[in-house]
Amino acid sequence: MAKRRRSLHSKYAPLAQATAALATDPERRGLRALVEQVYAERDADIAASRTTSRVQRGAIREAAPRVQQVYDEARAGLSAVTGDYSHPAAGIAADFAKLGPAAGSIAEAARAESEAAQRRTIEAGAAARVDLQQQGVRAADGQAFATRAAQDRAHGELGKVAQQLTGLDQSEGLRAATELGRLVDAAQGRSVTRRGQTLSSRDRSADRRSRETIAAANRQAASQRARAKPKRQWVTPTAQGAAADEVQRLARQARTLKARGWDRHKVAATLAQGIPAEKNGTAVVLPEVKAAKSELLLSAALDHTYDSHLSRKTQRQLHKRGVKVSPLGVTTYAQYRKKAARSAPLYGRKPDAGYTPHPTTGRP
Repeated sequence: MAKRRRSLHSKYAPLAQATAALATDPERRGLRALVEQVYAERDADIAASRTTSRVQRGAIREAAPRVQQVYDEARAGLSAVTGDYSHPAAGIAADFAKLGPAAGSIAEAARAESEAAQRRTIEAGAAARVDLQQQGVRAADGQAFATRAAQDRAHGELGKVAQQLTGLDQSEGLRAATELGRLVDAAQGRSVTRRGQTLSSRDRSADRRSRETIAAANRQAASQRARAKPKRQWVTPTAQGAAADEVQRLARQARTLKARGWDRHKVAATLAQGIPAEKNGTAVVLPEVKAAKSELLLSAALDHTYDSHLSRKTQRQLHKRGVKVSPLGVTTYAQYRKKAARSAPLYGRKPDAGYTPHPTTGRP
């Protein structure tokens, strides 16, 4: 009897599970819609923070040359007293020179005061440039904070949805168990008086309908799973090539700044907003650094420069955006681990640990 009941359980379990899944399907669709809404709100918040930060950094870039012009004009006016005859405004120093030795002390005092004023002007201009750069860094930090806040909110909402899904799974399991018990009891009742005999035409028809119902439910479940799983869409070859060029450009500039002793945070802030060329007289000390077109591609370039490989988070985000990693010319985390494993000593032992390595394979 117990063996017969186990057989009936195996026979009707798919039908009971399909019936329970159909009963809870509307609630699952509602939860899926809620998840899509959470992701949409998160992306909208991140996009808004990115736009605000971009506007702030743009305003800073526009203000920088105007501020520099103000201090340059101030220095040009002061050069008239110090005797910088290369500037057209150097008339005051020439006028002092015409007064002869009697005005020497006056001219010298004026020259000293003007030179001190020039130094203060230069220091004020440098402080203004530093302040503008710090404002750009704060704008980037504000964007990062807003992005983390949006992600934390989405994580909290998704946690609530996960709890609801857990409860729905438990409810579906209870429904399936109840329906399975009903089906098994009904099947046993039909076969009590005719055990061991061929099923009647009516029973065969019911069994056939049950099998058809099970097959239909399985097909429907498979179709729903196929629709629920989105297909990854890759960007066009043109966009892929542009992304690869941008990553390589950012990586070259990051290596240049890293060679000057800059840490990753400072390089990230600089490449995010861009800086003009740094000159010493007419010589270019540091070429112009253009602002990054994408923060995700900037993260990929910095991973490649400072970590020698992409982080798994950056790789997932690139794939989510439809960007393939291999054409970018960077090392993935898996490739980095594989290379590190090949270069590691065998069995964790040093060559002088009491064994002789094979001359070809390096194994003991």
